[in-house]
Amino acid sequence: MRELIEQYKRGELSRQEMEKGIRAYWQSLEESDEQYRDFEGEAMWAYIMRHNKRQSHQRLYWIRYVTAAAAVLLFIAGGYYYFEHGKTDSSVRQAVNRQDIPPGHEGAVLTLSNGQQIVLDSANNGALATDGSIRVVKENGAIRYEGANGTVVYNDIQTALGRTWRVNLPDGSKAWLNAGSSIHYPLSFTGNERVVTITGECYFEVKHNTRMPFRVKLPSGAIVEDVGTAFNIKAYSGEPFSTTTVVEGEVLVRQGYQQVSLKSNEQAQINQSGALTNSAVNYLDETIAWKENRFRFRNAGLKQIFKETARWYDMEVQFQEEVPDTYTVSMSRDVPLSKLLQFIEQSGGVHFKIEGKQVIVTR
Repeated sequence: MRELIEQYKRGELSRQEMEKGIRAYWQSLEESDEQYRDFEGEAMWAYIMRHNKRQSHQRLYWIRYVTAAAAVLLFIAGGYYYFEHGKTDSSVRQAVNRQDIPPGHEGAVLTLSNGQQIVLDSANNGALATDGSIRVVKENGAIRYEGANGTVVYNDIQTALGRTWRVNLPDGSKAWLNAGSSIHYPLSFTGNERVVTITGECYFEVKHNTRMPFRVKLPSGAIVEDVGTAFNIKAYSGEPFSTTTVVEGEVLVRQGYQQVSLKSNEQAQINQSGALTNSAVNYLDETIAWKENRFRFRNAGLKQIFKETARWYDMEVQFQEEVPDTYTVSMSRDVPLSKLLQFIEQSGGVHFKIEGKQVIVTR
């Protein structure tokens, strides 16, 4: 890579040849780096194109930014180990400022049918309580139930900002709750349907049963019915629309008299007026990244990025200036906020300052 840059500076390579060389270098990375290479290549090229648009077409400027972009590529290629394993070199160790905000973690509050609340963050593994004749058990960061009840009783699990949790439902289905979410469900499913109610964002892996359909109720009144296996629902209050995205199998989304059937890699949106639309999903991995404990954004604006990350870090964002750029980010959610901000700052055009639980954004 260094020789490639020097050749360009000496005038031995055209701009097109330089671009081709950088792309070839990126593709030559070891197979073990394939996941990082494929995604973060977009970050590098976004960086090159952004700076190339802003600057004049003079050769001096192009050399300056190609060199910087190559440095970003080397930072990304070498930074995989650091961001995945929590180790940093001296440049990464420099915080945005002396303040920082730690990442979120597993935790939730369980509310039993009698109103008793249990903070799951601090509860030990094992039996937590008995609700009717059903034992509530915490095991490996999740809740499961043992036994059966003669009457139908409900539990609620709610995650605060900066918390996630997983629930093993009575029928064997699983539900993951993102930060600031909740699920209301019976301790045993009876009758001819299985119904749960959610707020926020939940990922479901449903144990399919055609004789007893699995249905999810949303705050808007919409109903999502499982016809397959895995899907993600995002229905935060205050958002312009809710989304249901199918990862595997098929689901049916109903809103009033409207109805749409979705298959893998398809998504339905319901806006605030109740209109239902559907479309293909370009990047499914972005939708379910939170469930894999990762941040994934492709060419996303900062307001979109912070809308997602603010729930995880339980912080607020103040834009002192407009930042029109878009950014591509992929990293573990297990990093303090300063690491995420540093990663974005590497692309240029923006600066951050952490003040308590607030992030100040400037150009």
